[in-house]
Amino acid sequence: MPTLTAPRHAPFQVLVLPFRKTGSDTEYALFRRSDSGHWQAITGGGDGGETPLQATKREMQEESGLSADTPLFPLLACATIPVSHFAARSE
Repeated sequence: MPTLTAPRHAPFQVLVLPFRKTGSDTEYALFRRSDSGHWQAITGGGDGGETPLQATKREMQEESGLSADTPLFPLLACATIPVSHFAARSE
């Protein structure tokens, strides 16, 4: 019988909201997931010793094809949700 191990969790998550200004309007890009069909922004987790900025650039390149040199503007907000709020937690 195979041994089950807990999934590896990234030490942090990133969120990328690609946008462009078109005159006085702002257009945001959403991406459709191939596995579920849901629309979402670019998300992902940090790998290894990556910094949040390195993870953001990697996820942006992997999921959208945008260059790592694309200008980034950090959000001025941060949020956390304690793991105890998730019924499916493994801890």
